[in-house]
Amino acid sequence: EYGPDGIGSDADSAVQSAQTVDDYQAAIDLINTDLVNLKAMEADYSDTTSWNKPHATDLQLIQHYGLTGQVIVVSLVEQSMRLYQDGKLVNAFQITSGQYAKPSPPGVWHILLRQSPTIFKSSEPVGSAFWYPDTNINYAMEYHDGGYYFHDSWWRVNYGPGTNFPHYDAGGDETFAGNGSHGCINMQKDQAAWLYAHTD
Repeated sequence: EYGPDGIGSDADSAVQSAQTVDDYQAAIDLINTDLVNLKAMEADYSDTTSWNKPHATDLQLIQHYGLTGQVIVVSLVEQSMRLYQDGKLVNAFQITSGQYAKPSPPGVWHILLRQSPTIFKSSEPVGSAFWYPDTNINYAMEYHDGGYYFHDSWWRVNYGPGTNFPHYDAGGDETFAGNGSHGCINMQKDQAAWLYAHTD
């Protein structure tokens, strides 16, 4: 997520294209935000709290960003997500985030679009390692422009730690389920339905 294919390239681009004092200040602000999130991820890595319990790093980030109401925190280290309401844990799920070459963008985002049902269409040409056939999705919530969604992934069986890297999926589909997503946050269908129904 912070490597050359991830958000690190955004920081590089901001610095390279900066021309004014305001541009440089915006680049510094972006880098500082990235460092806050990276340090939280590193702290989460050392935290032995179960993935389905409130995490100190979650609450620290919620406070740092001044977030109130409903907040979804995705732990890229744990491959889990937790929904908080006014700082209290409501529910938690294991997820699969973006694979190494197509990471999920870390940061603070808002739900932009909600669709149920919808069809995802690949932006990659047939033959590309990232192409996929038109895919029916039951519950989709876009959290970042460019097609980054929380959504059900009915083709997967396994979620949680390590599923964002190449792995064996118990469903037997190694073509689409044996690696992380293309940057979306993949969830079990019933859990995506719950999240869709209980968030705004």
